[in-house]
Amino acid sequence: DTGRRGWRNALIAAEVALSLMLLMGAGLMLRSFWQLLQVEPGFNAQHLLSVELSLPQERYATPAQRATFYQQLLERLQTLPGVQSAAVINHPPFSGRRGINVFRLEGQSESTSDANLPLADFRVISPAYFQMMGIPLLQGRALTAADQADAQPVAVINQAFADKYWPGEKPLGRRLQAGDDWLTIVGIAGNIRQSGLDQDAAPHVYAPYQQSPVARTGLLVRTTVEPLSLVSAVRQQ
Repeated sequence: DTGRRGWRNALIAAEVALSLMLLMGAGLMLRSFWQLLQVEPGFNAQHLLSVELSLPQERYATPAQRATFYQQLLERLQTLPGVQSAAVINHPPFSGRRGINVFRLEGQSESTSDANLPLADFRVISPAYFQMMGIPLLQGRALTAADQADAQPVAVINQAFADKYWPGEKPLGRRLQAGDDWLTIVGIAGNIRQSGLDQDAAPHVYAPYQQSPVARTGLLVRTTVEPLSLVSAVRQQ
């Protein structure tokens, strides 16, 4: 009997200890989750529908064909009941895709190796993107419909890019090279958390879709109704 009581007491003590450990773990998890919910993503995610598009190469082989498609699509979406605004972006926030590119800053030596060149998330967007997402423009101007393929290549960077690669300098009017094109910086936008609330904002470069129309992209639609109720109508367009 004494032996049994000893084992029983030991088991009770072990159960209490394990229960306390589980309670402490659950408390820490809930506190971490609550802290994540208080993190500002840098954009307004309310009533936002995200769609992925992949244009067939045989039908949209040229940049001009892709740009025309996106322009007409955005115009059609604006006429749908329940749609407040729409925008194109090749890698929407929290989509799981980033698209990191290598850039060369104006004035950097041509002999600088790729390993030492700036890295940033490269985004191709339509003019309404910043306003629709509630991303503030901190300096300069946003991208506009005037930034066509035959216009001067331009880009907007975010504050994280400016702080990392041009600290203490004025980026507006400076240039960076993306592929074969030299893009003139016309604005600085606020930071967003691209990959998750638990990750800091990364450097971003935004280019107009008219100048860099890609075949695979994302479509964001701000709605005045339940976003999923518009899936069929958006897919049809």
